[in-house]
Amino acid sequence: MGKVDLNFSDMVEAAKEFSGVTMQELDGRIRELREVRNKIDEIDSVEIKPLKKKLAFLESWVAGCLKEHNKKTYKSCYGDVTLKFSCSMQIPKETHDKEAFREYLIERELFDSMWSIHSGSLNKWYNDYVAACEVKGKTPDKIPGLGEPVDRYTLAFKSK
Repeated sequence: MGKVDLNFSDMVEAAKEFSGVTMQELDGRIRELREVRNKIDEIDSVEIKPLKKKLAFLESWVAGCLKEHNKKTYKSCYGDVTLKFSCSMQIPKETHDKEAFREYLIERELFDSMWSIHSGSLNKWYNDYVAACEVKGKTPDKIPGLGEPVDRYTLAFKSK
């Protein structure tokens, strides 16, 4: 467990009682805090992890079934599922890859709009490029300097 968002007004209220707190009392609260966190972690690993594993299996199974039947959505009496596809690209890391990608962008007059690209905008640009190719019935070209895209399917579930 890591950071916890704390409500500021609760902290101000609690601070009113801090003025007379001894270090021994503080140590006691910190011990209690550690014990509660450990208990949550224990419950997480013992009870939640097997459920997460089963959930991942079920989601993969349903996604595979939808993909096999060329369906993006399915309406069940238990809820609606939607299979979403995205692919992501890695920003070039090696100098020669960066240079090749830069040249590609310059040739297509895209460099000015993409010279300080980050992974989110690279992925959006690439997904838009792939979608435009699909509309034209073309296979997307390999982009110089970029590796192979990583395909990712996610399953959205809306309960009824």
